[in-house]
This record gives sequence, C-alpha cells and structure tokens, in this order.
Amino acid sequence: MGGAADELGRRIAELLGKPAALFFSRGVIAQQVALRIWATSPRPSTVAVDAKSHLQLAENDAIERLSGLSAIPITSSAGMTVANLAAIAEPIGAVTVELPLRRAGFQLPTWSELVEISDWCRARGIPLHIDGARLWESGPWFGRSYAEIAGLADSIYISLYKGLGAPSGAMLAGDADFMAKAKVWRLRYGGAPYRNVQSTVAALHGLDTHLPKMADYVARAIELAADLKAVGFKVTPDPPRSNAFHLFVAVDPQRLQAAHLAFAQSTASWLFNEPTATQIPGFAALEFMIGDGAEDFTNAEIIDSLAQILDKARA
Repeated sequence: MGGAADELGRRIAELLGKPAALFFSRGVIAQQVALRIWATSPRPSTVAVDAKSHLQLAENDAIERLSGLSAIPITSSAGMTVANLAAIAEPIGAVTVELPLRRAGFQLPTWSELVEISDWCRARGIPLHIDGARLWESGPWFGRSYAEIAGLADSIYISLYKGLGAPSGAMLAGDADFMAKAKVWRLRYGGAPYRNVQSTVAALHGLDTHLPKMADYVARAIELAADLKAVGFKVTPDPPRSNAFHLFVAVDPQRLQAAHLAFAQSTASWLFNEPTATQIPGFAALEFMIGDGAEDFTNAEIIDSLAQILDKARA
C-alpha cells in the first residue's frame, strides 16, 4: 500500500485524534480484529455488546465462531448504560458501543451517557471499542469534534462507504501498540487487500465533499421526519439524532418491497432500504437515510412518492 492509503490513514487518524489508522477491506474484519486484541488472555474473552448491534445481528456469530470470544448481549430498551454494564455478573474483557444503533432506529446516547460508559470502563481497566460505522453522521448530535468522541474509546472503527461514499472499505484506529497488533491480525483475517486505490481515493474525495455536509444531512433528516409526522406517520427517534431514522407503516413488508422496486424501475428513484417486519403483524419498518441524493427532491415530493408506493402496496 502507500500513496492514497497512507494519506487516508493520516487524515482519518488526525480527525479521530489517534496516533494511526489502518485500512481494512471490510468493517466486519476490522471489528473482529479489535475485539480479538482486547479480549485476549490474560483478559477475559468476553465482550459486552448491545443485543441489537450489527455485531450481534448481522455477522453470523463471528464473535464466537471466528474470534473464539463470548458475547454478553445487553437487551435493555434504554440501550447500553453504566447500570446494565454494572449488572453483568461475569468478568468483562471488552465493551463495544455502536454509534448510532441502527436497528434501534439509529438511536444515539447523550454525550453524558457516553462519557459515563467511557469512565466506567477506564476505572475498571476494560477496553472500550466504538463501532463508528456512522460516526460522521453522529457528530452533530454530540456537538463535539470527532477526536473528542473517539477519545472516549481505546479503539474505533469507521466505514468508508456509508457517509463518505466510497465503494467499500473501513478504517480502524487506536494507539501505537494496538495498531501494531491490528496490522498483524488484519493479514491473518484476510482484511488487507492487495490493491485499494479505488476505495481510498473515493474516501479522500468523501472527506472533502461529504464530511462538510454532515450537519446539513442531519438537519434535513430532522425536517423530513417532522413533515412525515405531520401527515400521520410514526417516526423514531423523534426527532432523529443522525441523518437517518425509522418510519413505521401499516403494510405488509413484502408487498411494500415489491411496490418500491416497481417505483424505482419506473422513476429511477430510490426512497428507502428493504422494509423489515415488526413485532406488530402487518406493519413494516423503513430506513430513511439523508445524503446528497436527497438534495434533488423536496420533502413534499418525497412524501408524495411514499404515498404512491404505499397505495400500490395496499392495492
């Protein structure tokens, strides 16, 4: 590697206030490497993680099956807090916090809650890792610099293809000793691509073009959620805490997906990710994410398009 990869590592490390940042082909690998480093003997091989996190729901038990660790899922509706960390009866090797918690509606803790978790971990010598796949989109909520947020953790991962718009890739950042170990484990886990020019150059472009707009994306998400709520839709969080939120609609998820695909094919417009079923039969949850693509549409146009899709799904 070198060139664009080195420049990207330097800029990401500077933004996060960490000594170094390392490119990974996938965030799944970056996170497994981080947890493998932190929760390894003589530390307990346990990881406290939110039950709704990506690590628990979208990685096919990689914590246990790939890294040989044991996840301690926290199921509190309040998300991860010091209270439910303190209630864990067994020794904890590491703690990880997902910012934002996507499957809970892109929820974010308050700044004071995040600081309390960090202080609790440090007082007990427990490493804290932040799943910051959408850290860039979370910054406006906290009202702090990215370095201040990352400074609460011992390591942090960020995605390059979400907020920054690169085709793929992730970065893992931490102190010098951690990064030296991460470089070794990256190779062992197959996370070091032979070439990564396309992703690193695109990520550098994203730092210049998308990162300065993050506050605008979040503000637009708040405005759109308010307009949707005003015409009878249920959104969560209310108001949104990042550039994304969940919308709940009374329609079968599969019928809604089919109607959305038909709409996309006829209009070349894409409104939301694949609908998911909820605990209430006949209701679907949608993910709305605001980026530069939303700049081509007014809120009224988005709501009208959504109404068309729902009418077709219910027909």
